[in-house]
Amino acid sequence: MASIRDVAKRAGVSIATVSAVMTGKRPVSAELRARVEKALKELDYRPNALARALYEKRSRTIAFLVPSIANPGFSKALQQVEKAADERGYAVFVANTEGLERRVEACQHRLLDMRVDGVLIALTWELAKPEVVETFHRHKVEVVGLSGGRILDSIDCYLGNEERAGEDIGRYLINLGHRRIAFIGPERSHVGTSRLQGLQKAMEEAGMETPADMFFATSSYGRADGYEAALNLLATPGAYSAIVVFNDLMASGVLAALYSQGLQVPNHLSVATFGDEYAQVTTPNLTTMVYNEGLAGWMATQRLLDRIEGICTAPPETHLQTMKLVIRGSTRLAEGTPLSSPSP
Repeated sequence: MASIRDVAKRAGVSIATVSAVMTGKRPVSAELRARVEKALKELDYRPNALARALYEKRSRTIAFLVPSIANPGFSKALQQVEKAADERGYAVFVANTEGLERRVEACQHRLLDMRVDGVLIALTWELAKPEVVETFHRHKVEVVGLSGGRILDSIDCYLGNEERAGEDIGRYLINLGHRRIAFIGPERSHVGTSRLQGLQKAMEEAGMETPADMFFATSSYGRADGYEAALNLLATPGAYSAIVVFNDLMASGVLAALYSQGLQVPNHLSVATFGDEYAQVTTPNLTTMVYNEGLAGWMATQRLLDRIEGICTAPPETHLQTMKLVIRGSTRLAEGTPLSSPSP
């Protein structure tokens, strides 16, 4: 493997000149630059990352700390995080807590041992805690929050406007004539709470009641959770004409539960949701609110790198992305057979 000394010898220049060309720390004539760049290419020189980190006092690595990279939203964000980081000469490590609070501290210690320059942290219940951010800051590691729904004032946060999304989907259903709307979602979720509050706000503005029993809580947010919650809803007195579901994976379970009871969507019941990973492949396709995770990932990474490099020194800001309503076949005007006595 070629060394910087080999490059200098091949180019007929000093080691200092090679270093100047590579780092851009001082001007170098066009002739010398061309000779050095030619030697670098001919020798296929790769700088020592550790030596470079010690010299620059920067590892040129960042981390993406998430509860589960299997989550489609975080996977989409990661694609743009890696693209943005690569364009600015940084590598990305993924730290996956698997949704377990006991793994948060272990992942944090590992990232500190790796001397990462910054961390993108998912704004979820178990990760977005002041003490987690404070520990990184105490070790001079920059932090920016991404997605989820738990805003922290001490860092820049990039996420969807969840309450506004709940309002928008609520107004849409109300405009279709729906007056009895249920919400299915996890009991412990900042995002879920915000979406429910937005839905309730839209209903209250329309002069509708928002009874406590409109919320059917689940322990998690998978397909089986949606299925079980829908069956509980059907066993509850009172006829709903529409259901808003926390995410499209849960909504696929809701559809399955309704079909198992002989109900047709949207003829007997309208279903709307959030997210677009599964909404496009269900039958019918789901009306949904779409959040651009990739855009959020790109913007959050740029801000993190600007913080690391001292380009941005402004106080932390929260950036809320407005979601887009995509209307599909799972919703319709509130006409048709009441839920309490569906036709065969």
